Amino acid sequence: MSTNRPTQHVTCPRCSTPLTYGGTKQFHEGTRAWDFLGGVFELLKHREAFDLYVCSRCGRVEFFLDGVGEELRGE
Repeated sequence: MSTNRPTQHVTCPRCSTPLTYGGTKQFHEGTRAWDFLGGVFELLKHREAFDLYVCSRCGRVEFFLDGVGEELRGE
């Protein structure tokens, strides 16, 4: 997990432990059935990036849209 982003003050809604930034992850919608064509269809897939935060106590994972509301998760 990447930790190059400053620590955010986000707490776990389950156990109130501070969450650790786990990096920005990209997910895509759709199937991988056409990947054998050299990634031509990769251009047509919808992708979304999420900032991932992890609770070291209970293992909960929280996702936030990358670039949206970061100032509210800050100090």
